[in-house]
Amino acid sequence: MVILKKFYVRFRRNRLLRATDWRMARAKEQVQLGIVPVDDRDKMALYRQYLRDFTKQSDWWLERPLGFKLWLEFCYHS
Repeated sequence: MVILKKFYVRFRRNRLLRATDWRMARAKEQVQLGIVPVDDRDKMALYRQYLRDFTKQSDWWLERPLGFKLWLEFCYHS
């Protein structure tokens, strides 16, 4: 059961990381074009680091990684 849970949590984490890939690329393009980026690149980079570090915690598989909006609320509105 633990192996399946670890697989699921890691799969979700990887999916969340992939979902931020295009947002980071879009923000970079917007900056290059002189457009104000829709996403805050600094916050997105911190979120991506949170996701990469997620599995370094002890018992990391007991929780699910937060989506970007929930992470923002947790970090910046607490």
